[in-house]
Amino acid sequence: MMKFWDKDLFNYAQSKNYLLIPGIYNLKDLKEAIDLNCNIIKIYPIKSKDSSITILNYKNIDFIAAGGLSINDLKTYKSLGYKAVVIGDKAIKNKKFDPKNI
Repeated sequence: MMKFWDKDLFNYAQSKNYLLIPGIYNLKDLKEAIDLNCNIIKIYPIKSKDSSITILNYKNIDFIAAGGLSINDLKTYKSLGYKAVVIGDKAIKNKKFDPKNI
């Protein structure tokens, strides 16, 4: 999974038949990813996005929400149409997974 959108890296991965999930930050990157037939796209960082990316308009793409989320956000983002949620730093304390923080 990429933290950012890099069209060259994505094209390379496709040429090798690797699955590489792009990280999308804005609508321009989203359009490029769709034009390259990405069917799984990560929106990152999701907490800083406004409603400009309405994922329900894209029927053949699975979206992943990432960036500043915890397990408590799962229900909210699932209701918005996201297929997965990335749980990162919020679940880590002192370089270890801490279930109390999720």
